[in-house]
Amino acid sequence: MRSSTNFADPAFEPTDEELTTLAAEAFGGVAAANRDAQRHLRDRIATLRAESILRSSELLERLSAGHE
Repeated sequence: MRSSTNFADPAFEPTDEELTTLAAEAFGGVAAANRDAQRHLRDRIATLRAESILRSSELLERLSAGHE
């Protein structure tokens, strides 16, 4: 962006190139941050799923042992 760009000036008319640059600067990290957040969420879900399966298995073993 030009250092003389004044977005507060109501008469300012940005060029397509300026808008493209502004969008790239403003949202450049969003895709990577989104991928990181999704990866973290998938990892968390996998961990919780494994813990849940383990707890269910342990509970079934205790219930089965009580009915023998």
